[in-house]
Amino acid sequence: MREKIEFLIVKFLINLTKLLSKKVTYKLFKFLALIIFKLDKKRYKITINNLKNLYPNKNYFDLKSIAREVFINISKTLTEALFIYTNKIQKDDILNMIDDSDLDKFYKYKNSANKRSIIFITAHFGNWELLPQFMALKGIVINGVGREGNNKLIEDNLTTPLREKFGNKNIFKKGAGVTIVKTLKRGKNIGLLIDQKAGLKNGVVTKFFNRDVTTTNLVANLKLKSNPLIIPIYLARVNNEKFKLIIKEPIEYRADEIENKDEKIKTITQKYNDVLEDVIREYPTQWFWMHNRWKM
Repeated sequence: MREKIEFLIVKFLINLTKLLSKKVTYKLFKFLALIIFKLDKKRYKITINNLKNLYPNKNYFDLKSIAREVFINISKTLTEALFIYTNKIQKDDILNMIDDSDLDKFYKYKNSANKRSIIFITAHFGNWELLPQFMALKGIVINGVGREGNNKLIEDNLTTPLREKFGNKNIFKKGAGVTIVKTLKRGKNIGLLIDQKAGLKNGVVTKFFNRDVTTTNLVANLKLKSNPLIIPIYLARVNNEKFKLIIKEPIEYRADEIENKDEKIKTITQKYNDVLEDVIREYPTQWFWMHNRWKM
């Protein structure tokens, strides 16, 4: 019953989005986000506590102001996802929304990679849903690996169709190892969000903003196994419907100086966290700070 109610609420929001102008829709979802900001004490507390890792010397009121912007940014990301789903944002709109000057870097890296497969690593940052849509429209199809949503109705009728709209493929994280290896062997691109807690079973303890976290060990294991090109990629918001594509230099590090495999994995994975940390420091309100990232 709960699954159906949640689905009906989402359907209502989708239909409402179809009726309202873009400007009004942005305002509506911002309003809803600020209500959640005030009422969801659990997420609010997590966000404030997490921000202390970035700003240990800021006072409570400064942290609260930053947290507020975090919630607003999430509302914009959700709004734009619904715009894509309802065709209020179409192919040409997406291409015109993004400063893609960094794409030249990607083609340079790809051409020098000797036909190696590519793993794009990214995070719940900026508009992470729009990023793979844009890449697909540029002819760079991504097989995105992610957790299957708790609500199957929403997953099957909204999330997966949205993510596969322009040719990308959705791979559910659970039991995805074999599929990922086969996909890379066929020379296809993989996309992974690596910024959420992984647990000790599937992750390794690394540092993130000077504190211990568990980070997925999958990317480092794949790097050692088949040496794909690891490219950090992000989509930073400039304004409503205006973004900047950020493509960082490939991380080729394989920790050859370390003999112990566990230490190799840990040291390699730390490199991935370091790049993400630098991007978040540059755009501090655009990461998903309400996730309990530092829970061990």
